[in-house]
Amino acid sequence: MAPVHPAENRHTAPAEQVHSANREALHRVLDDESELAQGWVDHTDAAEWRQELQLILRALK
Repeated sequence: MAPVHPAENRHTAPAEQVHSANREALHRVLDDESELAQGWVDHTDAAEWRQELQLILRALK
């Protein structure tokens, strides 16, 4: 399944396709090699930030 891109009409995309794209994005952000995880998140807040993203990911399943 191809990810939904901003240039596409998001309003007509099937809900599962949108959920799938969101899950894929969250998995990429949560990856240990993610620049977001390494550079944008304060180390003191990293665990809480990851927990919050995990909650969102679980809600999308």
